[in-house]
Amino acid sequence: MSRPATDTAPAAATETLRPRALLPWRMLAMVYDALPVLALWMLAGTLFTL
Repeated sequence: MSRPATDTAPAAATETLRPRALLPWRMLAMVYDALPVLALWMLAGTLFTL
């Protein structure tokens, strides 16, 4: 029988580890993701106002 492929798994897992994103970067990402929602909300409000 052949060897299991788990011999290379720990080495591969340690290569892909990245530092966590800091809180200000996460907050900026939330604002950036909210901009299209805000634009759609304003568009819908304009349509209902007309």
